[in-house]
Amino acid sequence: MFFLNHAPLLPLIMSDLAISPAQAGLLSTAAFLGGGLTAVPMGALADRLGPRRVMTLSLLLCLTATLALALAPGYATLLAVRLCSGPAVTATFIAGGSYVNALWAGRGAFLAQGLYGASMQLGIGGALVLLPFAAERVGWRGALALCAVPIALAWVVWQWGAAAPR
Repeated sequence: MFFLNHAPLLPLIMSDLAISPAQAGLLSTAAFLGGGLTAVPMGALADRLGPRRVMTLSLLLCLTATLALALAPGYATLLAVRLCSGPAVTATFIAGGSYVNALWAGRGAFLAQGLYGASMQLGIGGALVLLPFAAERVGWRGALALCAVPIALAWVVWQWGAAAPR
């Protein structure tokens, strides 16, 4: 979820694309707007297809959005990608929560939900430390591109090791 928290890169993005702080703030607004508008449909999709399939799809969409952000030629594209990435992030939260509930039903689901939520926060919080470090070495676009690595690894682990819930 590193790419969700692009705040550490905003000074570099603003300078490179010559955008204002208000325009930079709209990048988060676009992501949350896209996610908010699709939260109910994503929940229905997870109910219909199952959380494993929706998580697979959401990870692929997050991977695509991350790479698209790194390659975005300008602000309008960046804004559009953020809007389109919102549903992917929302699907990840919803499908992951549904999966944890189904997998751990009656056997410590509260602890599992807590660990799932904590892992999300760890990823988002890790961006505060790691993105500036990466950006110093490879620029803001390279730092965003590097965010694709943990998403791709998560997808591989998910494909290989996600147990079937009861």
